[in-house]
Amino acid sequence: REGVSDEAVHLMAKSLASVGQLSPIGVEKTANGYDLRFGNTRYFAARQLGWDTIVACIFPAEQSPGESLRMAVVENTVREQLTFSDLADVVTEYAGLTGLTVSKAGEELGFRQSTVSKCVSADKKLTPANKKALLDAEIGGSLVYLISQETDPKKQTALVNTVVEERWTRKQIEGYFRAKRSATARFEYRHANTRVTAEVPKNASAEALLEALKEFATDVRKVSGLQLDTMAKVLKEQCDAMA
Repeated sequence: REGVSDEAVHLMAKSLASVGQLSPIGVEKTANGYDLRFGNTRYFAARQLGWDTIVACIFPAEQSPGESLRMAVVENTVREQLTFSDLADVVTEYAGLTGLTVSKAGEELGFRQSTVSKCVSADKKLTPANKKALLDAEIGGSLVYLISQETDPKKQTALVNTVVEERWTRKQIEGYFRAKRSATARFEYRHANTRVTAEVPKNASAEALLEALKEFATDVRKVSGLQLDTMAKVLKEQCDAMA
């Protein structure tokens, strides 16, 4: 994590002052002292309270790549504070350190595959500015993944601004995408395990429709090797469906 929120430290400080330290922090002994492995919030909360000492588990230098990172993430108080962007970063970093796939890395860190997939996907699809806006507004979870499905940067920004300013619910965001889908026609062709798709506004000009069909036909022929007469039938079926 890049930092610990002031609110988290404040709440932890209240807990420490009330019931004391229930769990130790984790540190790794180094040539220059100690490096914090986990327990950031408890550490900063204790400093805020003016404590001189804190209970800690001292670990040896990590024996395998990613060991310290895995320990920090699996430790519950850290996991609960990870944003969607933090989770994507830490799983990707752990995958790089260990040579695991992102999916397997997420599993070793204790996250559900669907959660990892959605967080990594949203982190990639959101523009940096939109990501920051959502994090600042403390919007996360499935809402962020849903918002990230808007791939047009300008439309994505407009959607993020509306969600943040008007505090849209999941139902409202889903309504946005339903309205968007109803305004477009979708061409789709499946061949073996490959799916070719294209979308075009229903009020598109003849020229725009023709251009979309050309691109769609080119992509279909690449994956299927269909002859022109069969290709013509596919395109006619798609146009009839759109009509």
